Amino acid sequence: MFFEGLPAELFESARIDGCTDFGILIRIIFPLSLPVFITATVLMFINIWGDYLWPDIVLPNYKLLTVSPGLETFLGSFGATGHGQGAAFAANVLAMAPIVIFLVLTMRYFVNGVTSGAVKG
Repeated sequence: MFFEGLPAELFESARIDGCTDFGILIRIIFPLSLPVFITATVLMFINIWGDYLWPDIVLPNYKLLTVSPGLETFLGSFGATGHGQGAAFAANVLAMAPIVIFLVLTMRYFVNGVTSGAVKG
């Protein structure tokens, strides 16, 4: 859908300037679609990072667990006594830190990619 919205005049002018198909891909299509690719990457990263059920089912060893089931195992080690709330809070902050850092670094592209199809030009 995004690629259909790219003007054909860009490709024609690149051909007139002597650009090959690969050159059009690298010099025109890829820079224009970078926000869309980064948006898809951010959404997939957040989805995979927060996945709980599938890794919990298929991973045989608790040392191989991903962040969400590992965090649940860690928090379950404190029991229901209410002690260790500081450690639980610290563990949640550490589990969120990579996503927050990733979003801060890619927010400009993410917002541009999400809003690129919002206005019809």
